[in-house]
Amino acid sequence: MRALGYDPDSVYFVFQVQQPVKPVPGAHGPVYPPLLKSAGTEGDVILAFVVDTAGRVEPKSVRVLLSHHGLFTEAARAAVDSTTFVPARLRGQAVRQLVQQPFQFRIPK
Repeated sequence: MRALGYDPDSVYFVFQVQQPVKPVPGAHGPVYPPLLKSAGTEGDVILAFVVDTAGRVEPKSVRVLLSHHGLFTEAARAAVDSTTFVPARLRGQAVRQLVQQPFQFRIPK
C-alpha cells in the first residue's frame, strides 16, 4: 500500500485525510467537576491524542496542551478515554489521526 502513499503506521493530521475522525453518535462530553461547579469556577482544557484505525484513543498518546485546573483535565481525559470515534479515512482505508480537542467548562447564566 505504500505505493499509494498510505502508511499504516503513520499518524495523519486532519488536513491530510479525506474523512476526519468524528465521535460516534451519542458520545457524551465531560462531566463538570462538582467541586469546581459549586465554586463557580470555569475553565478550558485542550487535549491532543491519536485515534487509531479502530476508532479508539491510543492511551499513551494523550497530551494536555492547555488546562485551567487539574480537575478539568481529569474530566476531559475521562471523556476522551470513554469515547469511541469513527476513524479517519484516507483513500478508503482507516488511518490513525492526531486530534486536538478543546473542552469548555462553563456555568450557564
